[in-house]
Amino acid sequence: GNCQPYTGVPIGMNYFAPQTTDQNGSWWFHPEDRVFQGYRLTHQPSPWMGDFSHMLLTPINGKLQENTLFHAQSSYRPEESIFCPTHLSIRQLRYGIRSTLIPSMYGGILSIDYSRNDSGLLLSFPGRHQLFVIDP
Repeated sequence: GNCQPYTGVPIGMNYFAPQTTDQNGSWWFHPEDRVFQGYRLTHQPSPWMGDFSHMLLTPINGKLQENTLFHAQSSYRPEESIFCPTHLSIRQLRYGIRSTLIPSMYGGILSIDYSRNDSGLLLSFPGRHQLFVIDP
């Protein structure tokens, strides 16, 4: 119930975790979900307390039908992913992308191995704000 796969540094300003749903309020990760929506930058210490501010980083390939999180999400295999306090590593099956996130005191490093040239990163913010960039 109350376990989140956070990665971060001790006394860090932010923590990261995979997000598997945006439909359950502060319960945005479930270990048995097979959907990966992106890496969530969070301040939420527990699902019981909620998140006061967050953003989501979603690696993508190709053109999306619509520029929404629903159309950008991918399937993944939790059992093949790495959830450690020092880093997260996930392979998105839809896009063939392997990404690794390593935290730092004030942010982190997101290393992404894209399988195609039309790659991008979808940034989603609380509410209806999104920044959508395809990297040429």
